[in-house]
Amino acid sequence: MIPMDKLAFVEALQALTSQEDVLAVSRDVNELRSKFEDLIIEEDRKFQIAQMEARERGDEPEERQQDPIRQTFYDTFNEYRERRTAAQRAKADAEAIHLQQKRRLIERLKAVIHRRKHRSSIGVVQRNP
Repeated sequence: MIPMDKLAFVEALQALTSQEDVLAVSRDVNELRSKFEDLIIEEDRKFQIAQMEARERGDEPEERQQDPIRQTFYDTFNEYRERRTAAQRAKADAEAIHLQQKRRLIERLKAVIHRRKHRSSIGVVQRNP
């Protein structure tokens, strides 16, 4: 498998996070983030090796430069995560409201059933005097 370059990861993440239903792409986004982080870890490992080799040669190791592509990826991911969290809250709120409505409906049905049983038992008592 040929690894994706960082820019391709950013483009793939932007394509996924532009979807309307952020919850539907959650698994794909997390998988992409995991692969991106694997790439970053490998880059960091190579950079650390280069620093150690420079020190061993007596050279001054170069400093780590800011990586705008890495920053763009994480900025995009954080925006997505905020949208996903908001969508999860909205879904949980809707489910809670739906559950309350179900409970109220069940209580109303119980009351109707109780009244019918009560009326029918009164009717039975009145017919058998």
